[in-house]
Formats: sequence, structure tokens, C-alpha cells
Amino acid sequence: MLRRGDEDSDELECDRIHILKFKNYDEYLDDLISENDLFYLRSRMLTREIARLGYRSSGDTLSESEFKRRREKVKSLMTPIKIIQTCISTKLSLGSDQLIEELAVRERANRSAVLLSIIYIRVSNKRGTEVAGFIDYNSRLVHSDMTGFFLGKKKLWPMQTDLGFFNCKNKTSRTNHTDQIESLVDPVKGLLFKHKWDNLIIDPNPRVEHPGVCTCRTVVKSPSYHQCVIFDHVIRTMN
Repeated sequence: MLRRGDEDSDELECDRIHILKFKNYDEYLDDLISENDLFYLRSRMLTREIARLGYRSSGDTLSESEFKRRREKVKSLMTPIKIIQTCISTKLSLGSDQLIEELAVRERANRSAVLLSIIYIRVSNKRGTEVAGFIDYNSRLVHSDMTGFFLGKKKLWPMQTDLGFFNCKNKTSRTNHTDQIESLVDPVKGLLFKHKWDNLIIDPNPRVEHPGVCTCRTVVKSPSYHQCVIFDHVIRTMN
């Protein structure tokens, strides 16, 4: 967890996930540009300028100076983050499973409603039946006791009440809404998720390059699961 000042720890956790992935300001602007923008304007410099002015973003677009300031601040705290995480690992048996570590880092930001993480899990039970699902992490934290998971004693299992659930044996599937997320089934794109507060779409399709505005995708390797993917959506307050 980020602890260097509780008043800005939530912002730092989100910046670590969303801003640190960009090497420079141009990459940050490019993430706000769609293929249609490039097709019609036919100028990357022009589309970047439009993005910089905030016309391609539902919230406030960071200025170059603000982007650099926040990126450098997160970079400077990366070493303390790792040290603190190691201390937590000794108490909660973290380090044996990357999924536990990744979700531990995201817990505070999800509970504070500045970040929403959707977890895609594919796993087999003791009978060999494979199930898969999309889990609203915040909803699990609120409505379930995840102590056993963080202690490494229990797996994170998809449930029929999750955003999306699929049983590979009997071919049954379900979709549900949660407090923050609405599940949508598009006839072309398939399963999509819409955040109820900022109305932005999260596309979990692994074939798309970008899962959505203010959203990034992280593939997690874990021996306990066939597949793990985390979609992190930075929640934007609509004015």
C-alpha cells in the first residue's frame, strides 16, 4: 500500500497504475485518441493537441507539467512501496501468489472508490469443472470476507452473482449488475461493462488494444488459476 501521506495516497495508487505505464506525455495523449480521430484528421500532432485541450476525455486532461510531476512522484515512491509490500507479505503469506499481491496493492483504492478493478478468473474445481467469471473487486470486498484469500488459504472463485459467470461443463452463463458496474451484452462486441458514475465503457475483449478510456489491462500469472486478468478503471467524477 502507498502510505507516504494518507491525504494523497489514493491519487498515488491510481497514478501508479494509470500514469506510470506511459513513457512520456505523448503516449498519454495517444491513449485518449481513437482510430477514428486519426482517420478523419490524418495528423497525429493535431489529434494530440485536441486531446491535450480535453476534447477527447470525459474528465480533466492532465497538462504536460502535471503529468510529469505526478509520474515522477510515483516513480520516487516505487522503492518504498516494494518495502512496505514485503512487510505485508510476511504477515499475510503474500509473495506465493502474484494475484494476492496485485489485489493487495489495489485494495485501498477500490475501497475508497477512486479505482475500480474487474478481475477475470478462469479456474477448475476439484471435480475438474472449469468455471470463469468477471468479478467486481469492490463488490467482493464489501460483501464477502476475503481474509482466507489474502492468507493464501482460499482461491478466488467466480460466482453466479458476479458481473459475468460461465460454467464450461454445462455451458451456462449469467450476467449481473453491481453497485458500480452495469453489464451490457453488445450484439457485435459481446460483453461490456459500463461504470454507472462516469458512464465510461470497459471492454474486456483481449483482442482490443485498449480496454477503454481511463482503463488498463494487467495479465497476472498464478499457478492456482488457468488465467487471471485485471482491468483497472480510474473513476472520473462527472461535472
